Amino acid sequence: MPAGPPPAQIVVKDLKRGTGPAVRRHTRIAIHYIGVDYKTRKPFEVRWSEDSQTLRQIDYAFDRNGWERSLLGMRVGGRRKLIIPAKFYKGGTAVVYVVDLLEVLDTSASS
Repeated sequence: MPAGPPPAQIVVKDLKRGTGPAVRRHTRIAIHYIGVDYKTRKPFEVRWSEDSQTLRQIDYAFDRNGWERSLLGMRVGGRRKLIIPAKFYKGGTAVVYVVDLLEVLDTSASS
């Protein structure tokens, strides 16, 4: 977790660069992730286990929820940290996500 107050803008940091296909708009992906409340530092959502993966449709080109937008360009095999200020997050609080991209399920989607 970062120290100090949350940033004013979305912060995207690749912790590990993937080498597989990249996430594009209108693409279905399989991911593992954990979401942590910036202020309390407590996880509020954990989807990280070897026997399950979360399928997500990336539909938002210019959404208010910075989560989806922050995954664009990420490559399979990568791990990315997202720091989302409250103004960009649907829950109204600043959050930190760590996301592993397991698979891009539809590489023929338009970009």
